[in-house]
Amino acid sequence: MSNSRSEIVVDGVKFTCVGARTDTPPPGEFYLRKTRWMADRYRQLAAEFPGARIMELGIDQGASTAYLGLSMAGARIAAVDISAQPAAALVEFLARRGLDERVIPYWGVDQSDSASLRAIVESVFTGHQLDMVIDDASHEFQATTASLEALLPLVRPGGVYVIEDWDWETQLATGLERAVAADPRGELAARLAAAAPAAGRRGDPLSRLVLELSLLAARRPDIVSELTLRRGWAEFRRGEAALGPGFRLAEALGDSWRGVLSDRALQRT
Repeated sequence: MSNSRSEIVVDGVKFTCVGARTDTPPPGEFYLRKTRWMADRYRQLAAEFPGARIMELGIDQGASTAYLGLSMAGARIAAVDISAQPAAALVEFLARRGLDERVIPYWGVDQSDSASLRAIVESVFTGHQLDMVIDDASHEFQATTASLEALLPLVRPGGVYVIEDWDWETQLATGLERAVAADPRGELAARLAAAAPAAGRRGDPLSRLVLELSLLAARRPDIVSELTLRRGWAEFRRGEAALGPGFRLAEALGDSWRGVLSDRALQRT
């Protein structure tokens, strides 16, 4: 495995970390929509969890799934995406590299469909607990919470749950604030003000879920034993508590703790 500042070569395949870029890579290459730190962190987790059982939410064009398949030798990966249209580059790559027996994509699966997620885990891992869940799907509070409540009980104690881009709305707001400040004529601010009523309120930001997990780590370390946060990355460890299929984050937190996360404190304008 070789690497440069933004390029990583795994078993002869080049992955380029491109952040939020959405253009198409050259044939035979993949654009990872991640920072270099994220890509390196997955390689560290690969060393910690050899032969891991992994559930990945969000395939997109398949770069991340291909990267995990090559970087995590022996890992068995189930990946889901809400799009019913398979990513052709990923499907071809998995078949060509002989990875399609242990890296299994599912298309047309909504991450908030708890029953489907649990059925896929049972089908692919046949009664074994997960070592890792990676959520890089909708980045919406309700859907991400639904996935967590369905999958966290299926993660083994000491396993890892990752939520990528948990702070995307904060990053977007910061970028817009800078752009408005750099616009001497105020044209951008006027356009944003005109568009705001039509946009409406999208609901709670995904960062609310991370705040709830922080409180849970304080109140119930037997559920969340460790929480690591940095820009675009929330990683937490599963505690020793026995969690059933009826696990609900709100019940684990309790009303007194959820009161800290009042609607007024989290209201978005």
